[in-house]
Amino acid sequence: DFFSKDSALELLSPHIPESKITDVQEEAKKLIGKNYYRSLAALVPRLPKDLIQDAIMEILSAAKEIAGELPDHFVSALCKLKKHLNQDQIRVALRIAESLDEGHRTGAWAAIVPYVPTHTLRELYNSALTFNEAEFRAKALCSISPYLPEEERTDALIGAYKAAIELEHLNSRISVLHKISSHVEESRLAADIS
Repeated sequence: DFFSKDSALELLSPHIPESKITDVQEEAKKLIGKNYYRSLAALVPRLPKDLIQDAIMEILSAAKEIAGELPDHFVSALCKLKKHLNQDQIRVALRIAESLDEGHRTGAWAAIVPYVPTHTLRELYNSALTFNEAEFRAKALCSISPYLPEEERTDALIGAYKAAIELEHLNSRISVLHKISSHVEESRLAADIS
């Protein structure tokens, strides 16, 4: 079935001989159809340099059509592709992410946020502020904050903190507060939120 083929290819990709990578890439497309993009993303770092950009465009094209059906696969693919995306591809990935629920959108953003230009980070920051779910709002703000200019970084972390204290589930609150604490000195956060 699709999921076992997809998972097997993803797990085996680091062990495929270099001389067979492009053959495996073509076979993956035949076996899995449009749902192959997570597996193909696992192969991208091993493809010859002249094939990487075409493969990424093919992955993003497939993702546009089915990311909503398999959002975990889209986030997983972005994690594998992030170092290979150019600015146009980052914009495409962000547009695809906008079609996802807040949780998966947060995961997609976290995967590529280090490569997003500052003006786009501000757009993500403003979008994160509108999230309905406090947990995802807090996680999105935490993932964006290290890459924002200092003043906005502080605002993002304060927003993440405010969202965290809204969380009813203790484990979620602890998880988010832990993420916040990794981005700021305790004394500074205490001064900024008081």
